This record gives sequence, C-alpha cells and structure tokens, in this order.
Amino acid sequence: MNNHLFSPKEIVVIKTGSALIVDKNNKINSKWIHSLVEDILLLQQQGIKVLLVSSGSIVLGKEIMGISHEDKSLSLSIKQACSACGQIVLMSEMKKIFNDFNLDIAQILFTNYDSEEEYSRFINIQNTVIPLINNNIIPIINENDTTSTDEIRYGDNDRLAARFAQIVQANKLILLSDIDGIYDKNPNIYDDAKHIKEIHKIDNKIIEGAGNAVSNYGSGGMYTKVLAAKMANNIGCDMIIAKGNILNPIKNIIDNNSRYSIFYADKKSKENRERKNWILNNLNNQGVIILNIKLNEAIDIQYKHILKIDKTRFDAGNVCDIYSKDNKLIGKAIVNYSSHELLNHKFIEEEIIIYKKDLVLMDLISNLL
Repeated sequence: MNNHLFSPKEIVVIKTGSALIVDKNNKINSKWIHSLVEDILLLQQQGIKVLLVSSGSIVLGKEIMGISHEDKSLSLSIKQACSACGQIVLMSEMKKIFNDFNLDIAQILFTNYDSEEEYSRFINIQNTVIPLINNNIIPIINENDTTSTDEIRYGDNDRLAARFAQIVQANKLILLSDIDGIYDKNPNIYDDAKHIKEIHKIDNKIIEGAGNAVSNYGSGGMYTKVLAAKMANNIGCDMIIAKGNILNPIKNIIDNNSRYSIFYADKKSKENRERKNWILNNLNNQGVIILNIKLNEAIDIQYKHILKIDKTRFDAGNVCDIYSKDNKLIGKAIVNYSSHELLNHKFIEEEIIIYKKDLVLMDLISNLL
C-alpha cells in the first residue's frame, strides 16, 4: 500500500453521512461499514489514531416510528424522538461490526454548546477522548439530537467533524461524501465543471464554486464542507473530501484509486497565534502551579511534573501562572483540571494537566506581542 497521505502517530477524523451508513432500503449498510472498519484497522496498524463522526440515527429512527422517509418537514421534537430510537440501532450495529475486527468503540454525543460556549466543557470532552484514542478505542461521535435545540445545534456533521478535529488537534479530517471532491462549479448542473485536487487557500472563488451538492439524506452541501475545511485548516489540520459510496473508501484514497480534493493547512496557523495571544493577555489569572522540572517548548505538562499548587482556587479552563521550582515564571497556561481535582483526586502520573497548545512560554512572549 502506497501511503502518501498519512504518517504514524497522526490523528485522523473520518466523517461519514447518513447516505452512506443507511442503504436504499433504509437499513444499516453493513457491507459498506465493514469495508470502512477494514480501512480503520489498516490505519491503526500504521500507528494512526482514528475517530469516526457518523450520522444516521434520525433516518433509522424514522423507520422504527413508521414515519415516511419522504417527509422532510418534521418538527424538532419528532426528530429528537427519531434520534432516540435510531441511536440505539446505530450503535448496536456498529458495535457488532467493529467487534468482528476485535476493535472496541465508544459513543460521544455532544452539542455546539458543549464545545463552544464553555471552555471547561471543551476541556472535559478532550480529556475523555484522548485516553480513548491512545488505547486504540474508536470514538463514534454524533450530535446529541435527542436533547439539543436549534439554538445549540451544529446542524450538519461536516462542521461538527471539524470541531472535533480541533478538540483532538487532528492532523487529517476526511469527509466521505457522495461526491469526489470540490469543483470550480456545481458538477450536478454544469457538464464542464472541473475537479480541483489541491486547495492551498480557501478564497472567494472556492467558496462560490462550492454550489449546493446535497444528497437525499445529508443535511450539508458542499458549502458546509468548505466551511469545515476553513475550521480544520485554522488549527493546522488538512481536510480531504472523497467519494464515500464505494467499498474501502479510505484505502482507495491511499492507493490513489479514487479521486479526492485536499485542503492543505498552513501549519503555522493564525488561530494558534491568536489562541496564545488570548492566553498571554488574560489578566485574570486564577492560580499558580509550580513544577519540579525545567520546561522546553515541546513538552506537555503531566501530573508528575507538578511540585506545588499555590494561591487561589481555580477551575478547569482557567489561565494559571506556571513557575519552575526555583520560583522563576515559565509562562501562562490553560489548565485541564481544577485545583480541587488536582489536590484531592488520584491521577495517573502521565495524565496531561496542560497541553503544549495551551501553554505560552516566557521566551515566546516577545514574538507574540
């Protein structure tokens, strides 16, 4: 296999829509999902960590509730009821198929509010997901349709997948679709539409050419995929749009047997710079953490590195001052856990207390101002 796109230790998020998960008879498309899990296992065997964002619960729930699949004008409460029924079927079938390959799965349901309105919720999701993928357990992620309202919904799994790519700092996001990438104009309308394989900058021309390629089941068109690409690229994550309605879609991408479009990210992303500026300029520091090590730029702070917690009480998601054991200010950082948790709960020594991306070191400050 000629793996020209992925490298060991990368984190890859794969998004698949309802039109791929559910077949023409409105049942689980077991044959296709089996082929996808084959691909996921193939990536894992190369040392790649994988997350799956999957739709399908509402469609499957319609079947259980006896609602016509042609009926597109359902109220929010009916959609939520369908999702509640369909989610059980979806995860039950997923578990059976993944177990055929000796792979374990976990279910993650969340809303826009969980990851964008409160930073502590963002941290909690991150702290749940990272140990899963580190243990080769596949998180299967979907919007929590059973409880979310229109005000807190993503509304499409393209942007939800991009948000999760941000949460786990993914290297690649793959959107499996009913189309093989992006074109200069809508190929469903224009016969002379030209496929674009590589996109290095998302400009107005790319956005205007996105069109509105919407499948029978999917809630998002090509426009939402371009928005997802912008979200992913902002944190240094490349995004691929590829044809999903073939068996082994990921392997076909890797082997260059199918066409795709890839949005390349600027690895020195603007968002990362702005994030560190936000941390640096946060004057309301809530606490002080003293470490028993000398720090360099490339390290995540683990629980075993903490010597002492001083000063005021702080919560997960707060900004704290980070000092070395000789009382020198190292920098500022967003902490993953509250002072109460750090002082009163048992942690594994390697548990990540502060991620590199959430740390601004003193020797970097002059470059950020």
